[in-house]
Amino acid sequence: MKKNQNQYLYMQLADALREQILTHTITAGQFLPSENELSKQYGMSRISVRKALELLVQEGLVVRKMGQGTLVSHPAKESDMAKSRTLRIAGAAPSHFTNHCFPWLAQEFEKEVPDTKVALLTFPSHQFWESVQHSKLMGIVPEILLLSDRLFMDVEDYDDYEDLQQSVRITGNFFYPKLLSNFRQEQSLKAIPVTFSPVFMVYNPVLFERHGVPKPEPSWTVDDLLRAAKALTMDTNGDSIIDQYGLGISSSHTRWPVIALQHHVDFDKLDQNPDQLRSTLQLLHDLLHRDRTALLHTFNMNQRGQDPFLNEKVAMVYTTALEAAYWRQSGITFEPRAVPTRLGSKNSTLLVANSLMVPADCDEPELAQQFIEFIIRPDIQEQLLRRFGFLSVLKPINDQICDREFLEASNIADNQLTDSHFGQTTFPDNDKLEALGRTLALFWNGLDSVSQTIDKLKQPHSKV
Repeated sequence: MKKNQNQYLYMQLADALREQILTHTITAGQFLPSENELSKQYGMSRISVRKALELLVQEGLVVRKMGQGTLVSHPAKESDMAKSRTLRIAGAAPSHFTNHCFPWLAQEFEKEVPDTKVALLTFPSHQFWESVQHSKLMGIVPEILLLSDRLFMDVEDYDDYEDLQQSVRITGNFFYPKLLSNFRQEQSLKAIPVTFSPVFMVYNPVLFERHGVPKPEPSWTVDDLLRAAKALTMDTNGDSIIDQYGLGISSSHTRWPVIALQHHVDFDKLDQNPDQLRSTLQLLHDLLHRDRTALLHTFNMNQRGQDPFLNEKVAMVYTTALEAAYWRQSGITFEPRAVPTRLGSKNSTLLVANSLMVPADCDEPELAQQFIEFIIRPDIQEQLLRRFGFLSVLKPINDQICDREFLEASNIADNQLTDSHFGQTTFPDNDKLEALGRTLALFWNGLDSVSQTIDKLKQPHSKV
């Protein structure tokens, strides 16, 4: 993880603990949880925890007691409480948008709204809703939740959250309709997307140039793309082992289903007709195991050194604008370009998004709405794209700043977004999604043939 990311992580923890001290949630004379406990609770290293505690020591809020722990030494003052309001935002981690963009967003909002402090609490994605409930039990109710489209699907009761329709009254006509419709429940808008991305393929132009392979063109067919993948798969050091691949294929449900959608697969009807997946599985099987022109891999934001695409071991890979923004911030040595060709005949893809929700029981509903209106303002949305590389939820911003080649290749030009799908609409049932993952496990490793995999999908216990 980059140094500035670690810095912001410890600042997040310092903000959270400072708020608990100043609001008497943790009182003077009380010990804070141990470094180990804080590390587990907030999903960060002990080094970040230690730096956060050191900052509170410098502020005089806590003292370190040798062999005992960290003691709260400074009771909250009413005058301190009256000076400012705190906007608490709970976000899921890991998230490059949360870690990289929010320091700037918080800073700009605090400039515009005097006497306001933005405090970001981060919770592990796999325990996000449990952590939010635990936070409420401790007396800390976030004003805003920052969450992915998938976490939005896991909301237990949408009535517990505000209708945010009024927040888009100015910019609503500029939104991609597909984005807003995904976060509606009946007649209410329960979350507002603040950035999004389709899943699209990118290539490393350096590898294409190095090996004299023509770069992808809009006129390319699927066969042209596969020929390029084959030409870029090779043994580069002469040890008779392939160490560079034309394609990177991920078994994640946010990646490979794009290929299935482009082969006209309707996942809603997969129970009744598993054979519709045959052509997709056959293509993947050939790429991974017969022709060996593709590498099965998983991207991990915290393990950049292990990513084959970033290390120029794979020429083409599926990604998102959110992931690509992380690449640029982490120091990628080349500029990825969008591939204007698809592995199927249908112009379709998946979508991902980050969105904001406001709990109905939050303490500062007006301040929360003010922040939402701030973040979807055209000037702020433009800065998120220009500064950080995150696509705007406002169509005119992307049309103005992004080149036409990228817009078309990533499936967001004109009305292309109408044939793009969020994961929760493609896989509305988590249990079925998990069942599909289990059924495909041996297939990904080359241990089940296409026919064996289809047969498994037809069995009652594997129904998806």
